[in-house]
Amino acid sequence: MLTACGGGGSDGESQQPNNGTAPDAPLHGSHYPEPTQDVVSPSVLGFYDFNAQSESREVRNDLTGSLQAMVQFAQGHVVDPNGNEEKKMPRLTAEREALLLITPVQEMDQINALQVEVYQNERLLRRINLADPTQIPASDQSNRDGRAEVRYSKRAWSARLNWDEVRPGLKLRIIDSKNRSGDLLAEQIDFAAPGELVLNNIRIGLLTAPPHSTGHAMLLEPENSGTDYFQTIPAAHMTVAKYDDIQLDRVMVANGTIYDSQSAGEGGVYSGDMRENTAKSTFSVGINLANWG
Repeated sequence: MLTACGGGGSDGESQQPNNGTAPDAPLHGSHYPEPTQDVVSPSVLGFYDFNAQSESREVRNDLTGSLQAMVQFAQGHVVDPNGNEEKKMPRLTAEREALLLITPVQEMDQINALQVEVYQNERLLRRINLADPTQIPASDQSNRDGRAEVRYSKRAWSARLNWDEVRPGLKLRIIDSKNRSGDLLAEQIDFAAPGELVLNNIRIGLLTAPPHSTGHAMLLEPENSGTDYFQTIPAAHMTVAKYDDIQLDRVMVANGTIYDSQSAGEGGVYSGDMRENTAKSTFSVGINLANWG
């Protein structure tokens, strides 16, 4: 029969003298403390946690107050609240959803919870609980080649800001579980205008059938291709339009000549009177002017 270490005899009493002292404390509590938060696997790499020399990146402080942390915004690019142009980076695009990234400085010690208060022109819009660093959105790598998983950061807390919150007048207040707080003031955030990109696509057959190929993803799969492309540009809106194919059996060019068989000149990808006068000046410019009103 197996008995517990330090166990007693058959009568259930301990064989060791007590001498009036309390029994030994169980091996738990401070000896095996329970974790207070999730921990990122050591095998995961934090992309922004190191600089180009593979040294731990110094975390700057962007906040005013007792809580010190770096603030970043992720859209098509991850940008700082200000000073982006000096770094050849785009500014924060107004009226576009952004992922807020908060990285506390090392002097803040362990932080168990963070909350952000979102203000617009000093009016409180809402409070958000930030996700801890283990919950940062994953990258799109497949991890099928045996290489380590890469995340943007293993130190950044995150929360999503709605598109209508990302505009001039935005102020953020970060609060931790110890009631320390730090403010990112409205005048510290440099916004770019909410630009819009419109892509019009059409296939025109000039005295021939419209061309058909699989090499134009934005034309063939506008939903998927447009969504992917939008993630790479600093714009607030993007419209991808797909017009029906059209075939012209007769074409009139700028000098009044009407073709019904072939052009008098040599046509090419970047040359030709039908390309210049009809495809560009009539269809392309015409569609743009009609959409602009």
